[in-house]
Amino acid sequence: MQIWMLLLGGVLLSVVIVDALVTTIAPGSGGGPVTTPLSRGLWRLLRRLSRDPRGPLLSASGPLAVGLIVMTWLVGLWLGWTLVFASDTSAVVSSSGDLPADLWSRVYFAGYTIFTLGLGDVVPAGSPWQIATVLAAGSGLFLTTLAITYILPVMTAATERRQQAARIAGLGHDAQEIVVNAWDGVGFDFLEQVLPDLAAELVLTAERQLTYPILSQFHAGSITEDHHVQLVALDEAITLLEHAVDHDRVDIHPLLLRLVRHATTQHLDRAEVSSPDDDTDAPPTLDLSPLREAGIPTVDDATFDRAVADDLQHRQHLVALAHATPWDRSIVVQARHRDEGD
Repeated sequence: MQIWMLLLGGVLLSVVIVDALVTTIAPGSGGGPVTTPLSRGLWRLLRRLSRDPRGPLLSASGPLAVGLIVMTWLVGLWLGWTLVFASDTSAVVSSSGDLPADLWSRVYFAGYTIFTLGLGDVVPAGSPWQIATVLAAGSGLFLTTLAITYILPVMTAATERRQQAARIAGLGHDAQEIVVNAWDGVGFDFLEQVLPDLAAELVLTAERQLTYPILSQFHAGSITEDHHVQLVALDEAITLLEHAVDHDRVDIHPLLLRLVRHATTQHLDRAEVSSPDDDTDAPPTLDLSPLREAGIPTVDDATFDRAVADDLQHRQHLVALAHATPWDRSIVVQARHRDEGD
């Protein structure tokens, strides 16, 4: 018996099972120790190869990453059991003549066993290897079921993220437009009806991001369906409603704004982005003129600038989140900015 081959097969099987369990049923783990680097590497490669964020290559990145993860598990399981059954020349024999199986027959035996095909033309020899065959079949059934139960919620969550982004985009093209569109000449009654449900949906999406980190590798082929970009627009709109609108003349319930800000903060905490850089990720000053032109009572620029200064770190993380998308840096921050030179 080749002990090293048996041990190597056991280690490989353990790594595959642990990686699958961590990825699928360990919220907050950040993904499996093997498949997560692989899927992130695939994402970086596709970003380098695709210069157009609207192209099909990036749009396929999420499904390709999921497929890579599942294939890594299945191939790893297959290889691990092949090593186990190849460690002893008498472990697997032909069903007709009891002749020891060659290497390719062992590969074939391990494959049809873990996929529970039950062909039977090559069989285990002796009780220990019969038990190992049962374990191999059980691990294959377990991992295949685990993979299916992983794929379905991930694809559903990715679809809901795009729908959620499109819903935010429907409120307005940028932060100012969201606020202006919601203004009814007296207040923001429409937003008071829409934002509570949207905040609840955002929190749920943030929790799904924690459970399935691979969601960050699903790219939308339209900027209106890019969740990060639209989240930036919504958060900047909340900044305008909180700090730019004159609350002495327009009543906006602070709890409503806090709910949405809490939801966007949850996404920032879950997002896989680098720490913001003070130079490249400095948030530009928001332009209040679209609000004033729409007749919305606002504070003066100096008062607004002082108020948003307290949110500097939050807005820096927001800009870093937007810049982490494949979209051009000049368009991802969905808001109009005041020219500091004026």
